[in-house]
Amino acid sequence: FYETGRGIHAVEIKSGATVSTDYFTSLNRVAELIPAVTAKSVAYGGTERQTRTDCQVVPFPELTGVLERFEVSQEIAAFVSERKEPAPDHDDVATLDNVYHRHIRPTLDGLESMLSPLADELFRSVRPNFSIMFGNRGVQIGGQLEAGSWEDAKARYATRQGFRLSNNLPLHLRHECRFDGYIGVGGDEFDLVLSLEWVLDGEGVSKEVNVDGTLVPELESRIPYAALNTSSAEVDRTVAEVTSLIMMVIEELSKGEGDASLA
Repeated sequence: FYETGRGIHAVEIKSGATVSTDYFTSLNRVAELIPAVTAKSVAYGGTERQTRTDCQVVPFPELTGVLERFEVSQEIAAFVSERKEPAPDHDDVATLDNVYHRHIRPTLDGLESMLSPLADELFRSVRPNFSIMFGNRGVQIGGQLEAGSWEDAKARYATRQGFRLSNNLPLHLRHECRFDGYIGVGGDEFDLVLSLEWVLDGEGVSKEVNVDGTLVPELESRIPYAALNTSSAEVDRTVAEVTSLIMMVIEELSKGEGDASLA
């Protein structure tokens, strides 16, 4: 028995060079009687390593390395436990869900419905892309991040161990939609970018809208978390004004007069 304090590695030593089924009889019986046995090995006179269900067979000269590996493997759990962040804050996870379902998802659904005619008829292609970022680090998920994909994306990229909504490391939920290759009447072919970003810090959520690289100040908003359920998400206003602005920019750019201005 090789004991580390975190587990026991039971080893059966055989002089034979051919593995026999009875090599494992004693090991299996011992493992039944002693719950602390977490690994089993047979060291034998052969030259090839073998794996049998929950037991490994190794040449005798390799036994020292096997036991060393076992000892390190038993240290992993303690090592991770000491450095593992606490579980995500349940209240902050609920707040994030509230923002997504009451503010983000309805806005994206509304924009998709309103902008589809423009996208389908006036541009060669449209590329939506959703991203989740903490500070400057994050991941691009792609697409609209539909409601059915939210739980998986949230768990994988946002609400990991230690998740908190904080001012030091705010959470950015960003949706960018690129309209590529204008094919309508007038002017040269051009591209257009719509960007909406929700930033969740320790106190509330902020919204920012950019149309073709220009910030739209009248659509900026800030809602404290305490007011999430009583303040309007202004979904319809946002959808209407963004759509109107995009049509204005398309009209200006299609005249071939250079960059359009939202002023």
